[in-house]
Order: sequence, then structure tokens, then C-alpha cells
Amino acid sequence: MIKYVNLLCKTFGRQPGQLRGYPGHPELELALLRLYKVTRDPEHLRLARFFLNERGNPHGTDGQNYYDVEAKRRGDKASPRQVSFENPLSYFQADKPIVEQTTVEGHSVRCMYLLTAAADLCVLEKSAKEKYLPALKTLWANMVQKKMYLTGVSAVGLVLR
Repeated sequence: MIKYVNLLCKTFGRQPGQLRGYPGHPELELALLRLYKVTRDPEHLRLARFFLNERGNPHGTDGQNYYDVEAKRRGDKASPRQVSFENPLSYFQADKPIVEQTTVEGHSVRCMYLLTAAADLCVLEKSAKEKYLPALKTLWANMVQKKMYLTGVSAVGLVLR
């Protein structure tokens, strides 16, 4: 697994020859941070930070969003922008950087993985805390005040009756 992660570290980043992209499903960031806590390899931390910073960057790759560049490179007939949402890239949490988001949008599990990784980075780095914590608080408030609904009675609720 370490060899695979090291290949990812060589492939993605801001150095010449590296891709300025990020994974389609934002769970790798969380895994990289957990791996870093075990290995203490600064490259694992760097890559997690890079993915968190780069996701949603509208000008990251040749002045374009990475998803559009990647779809074109592969010759895809369908683009991530064709997901049936008002703002399709929001489904992938790729429409704008985390620090510019004010509402939780898109796929809920993807969103929680991404925001959990950002919170983990805040615990590890003071600079990340200063950068991400205000956005995380805003997004948390939006989620619990505007997007969370009861969908049934819990087992605890039944017992308490």
C-alpha cells in the first residue's frame, strides 16, 4: 500500500510533470491523513493537503477545472457537468474550493468524507485550522440547520415510549 501511495505522491502535485488533479471520490484525503498519523511521512501529509486545497479550483489545470480537463483527456463523451444538478460539479464537491463553500451540496457521503478530512487537517496544522475552520463551521451549521431531516423513528425512540 505504501508503494501505491508513494506513486500517488509522485503523480499529483504542483511540481513540473505532476497532475494538478484530485480523486473523484473524496475519501483518499481522509485515508492519507490517517496514514500520515502512522508513517509520519511528510509526503502523505503534503498530498492530503494538496488534494484538499486543489479540489474545486476552477483554474487549477491550464485555467480549467480538473474534471473538465480529465474528461477531455480521456475522450469521455459525458462530462461530470452532465450530472442532473443545478451545479453538477457540486455533486463531486468540485464546483469551488472548500473555503468558498457556504452550503453543503451534492453527494452527502462524499461531502462528509471531504469535510472530515479538512477537520483532521485542522487538528494537525495550525495554518489549516486558520484556513478551513471558519468554512467548516459554516458548512456544519448549514447541514444541521437546513439539510438534516428525521426520516423515521429510531429504536431508541421506540424504547423510550
